[in-house]
Amino acid sequence: AKPDPKIKMGYRFPALAVLAAVCTVTNAVPVALTPEAPAKPACQTCMTMVGNMQDIVKSANQTYEENCMKFIDSNVCEKLPADIQENCKSIVSQEIPDIWEQIINDYLDPKTTCDKLSLCTLEAPPTPDVQCKLCKKAATWLDKNIFEDPDVEAKVALRLKEMCAKLSDKGKEIEKKCEDMIDDDVADMMAQIGKQLATDLCKDIGACQAPGPKA
Repeated sequence: AKPDPKIKMGYRFPALAVLAAVCTVTNAVPVALTPEAPAKPACQTCMTMVGNMQDIVKSANQTYEENCMKFIDSNVCEKLPADIQENCKSIVSQEIPDIWEQIINDYLDPKTTCDKLSLCTLEAPPTPDVQCKLCKKAATWLDKNIFEDPDVEAKVALRLKEMCAKLSDKGKEIEKKCEDMIDDDVADMMAQIGKQLATDLCKDIGACQAPGPKA
């Protein structure tokens, strides 16, 4: 008996044989795609809230970035020789916006933050007063676990010291002094901004109402 040409083709072109088998199975049994489950209400609220925090903290017209600039101006630039200070401040004003935005994008991720706060397991949507409490919890967590984390401080210091390299034309001694001052002061800078964030951020994003004027 002559060999079945389909079998012969399967031997000669094994990939075609496998493809034919797959097509046969998929035609016979439709494969149902399971959509990703939507985020629970509390989780979605938390991620939206942390996303708003992220936008506010890295916004150029907010005080967080401005305070970072002022801190470096006073604790680094103004301690350098007088003829270099203005150049240093100019570099800070040019570089800090991009550095600050990258720091916030790297460490203030909505999904990661809400998972670590265990807010993505709650079923019920939070009421406005609960949203304020959630926001305060998130802001306190960010202060303690990002702005007061030594590993994060070390990484931020590395980013800030990139500015010192732009002073290298003034001499390696100046560049080294700039780097040493950043190492000495970055923890204080991060702690100050973290405390400000924990105190003010929930009012800034509208999650909590600012207290009204006293009668």
